[in-house]
Amino acid sequence: MEFSATPSGGLFKEPLRCRNCGSLAGPRFCGVCGQELQEVRGPIGSMLLELLADWISLDGRLLRSLKALALPGRLSRTYLDGKRAPYLRPMRFYFVASLALFSSLLSLKAPDASEVNLFIGGQLIGEGPAQTGKPNLTLFQNDSTVVRWLARSLEDPVKQIRKLPPQELLDSFFADLRRSLPLTLILFLPILALLMKLLYFRTGILYVDHLVVAAHLQTALFLALTVTWLLSRILGLSLFVSLVTYGLVGFLILIVYLPLALRHIYGQTRWLTGLKTVLLFYGYGKLLVWLLAFSMTMVILRLAGR
Repeated sequence: MEFSATPSGGLFKEPLRCRNCGSLAGPRFCGVCGQELQEVRGPIGSMLLELLADWISLDGRLLRSLKALALPGRLSRTYLDGKRAPYLRPMRFYFVASLALFSSLLSLKAPDASEVNLFIGGQLIGEGPAQTGKPNLTLFQNDSTVVRWLARSLEDPVKQIRKLPPQELLDSFFADLRRSLPLTLILFLPILALLMKLLYFRTGILYVDHLVVAAHLQTALFLALTVTWLLSRILGLSLFVSLVTYGLVGFLILIVYLPLALRHIYGQTRWLTGLKTVLLFYGYGKLLVWLLAFSMTMVILRLAGR
């Protein structure tokens, strides 16, 4: 015979049913919908203790996830092996890392337009020729076929935004770009998983498992970049030095962390892992350029339509 728990703590000899879905359940959680069976409606102290217990549990999963993520491939391999309860779910962990990265980038301000030669799509913004002695800032590089095609399609919008004051253009561009980056990263993750599926198509690993690996790799990259940016702000480094350090850390993650993680997760030989790392690195870079170009295209079209 099963027993049901009442809010007061008493026990009755009756089938234990979930109040949410009505299924037979017990002793503490419903096995169908996951809802906790015993409600806390007592003193405020009991409710606060329950809230504190939930937070400590979440914090424990976060700390364990961070510790496993620090070892290349450990978190993904453990998760794919079925040991999932002690760790944050991959998508939740990814969104936490994304939020941390976006929060750190809020401090990124547009540079002073008077100190740079501003180019968009190969066209100088502002009056007069480019001034010698000033660095060139190009917001829309023409270094790939896709980007060159987008640049040609944006000739008219670029002509329109060239009428804006350079500083206003820079401020608006950076603000709009920060709003566009979340969509870019949402698109990036499933495409990256598809690329990994193509590289490991003979292993029989499901696409959803590659999605888990891609989410963990992106999470590691985002957290490393977030910590780097925060340290650069604390140390008071210049914008140029901060960006260089930022890029260097991202590069090291891709050439050091990535191959170690792939070898630990997929278990292939060193030379085969190295070859696939090079291919994934190349595809990663191209994909990032295309998606950033897409994001910048949306920004330019919005600015031209103002």
